[in-house]
Amino acid sequence: MRTITLVTGILLCLCSSCKKEFSKECELIPAQIIKFDCDRVILELETSKTFGDREWTDVLSGEKFNNVVSFYDICLMQQITNGEKIKLYVNLEEDKGNAVPGCRGCQALSLNPPKSKVILTKIRKTPCGR
Repeated sequence: MRTITLVTGILLCLCSSCKKEFSKECELIPAQIIKFDCDRVILELETSKTFGDREWTDVLSGEKFNNVVSFYDICLMQQITNGEKIKLYVNLEEDKGNAVPGCRGCQALSLNPPKSKVILTKIRKTPCGR
């Protein structure tokens, strides 16, 4: 009986340390790429926390989105996604400076871009624990 209790205790200890590591990684926010604009990538954050533009409308399609942000390194994002509008998992912070494109300038003006600019500090193609 003591052996079963000891083994159960060890397994609980191991599982609790796994949960801590798993929850740390699960701070990633799902982010759907809405569009690749001229000088930015526009993302909709799938989180209950309000971050970014609360409501944003793509003036070309008329579609409405919530929690929308701009990320300015479009070349990095195209390398990661091969130009596909996929869901990513990210850590981010607000870009309080003047965001500058990471690889090329844009000669055209974006129509109604989101006001919220972010820096992506971590980008993954898979969700937590995978």
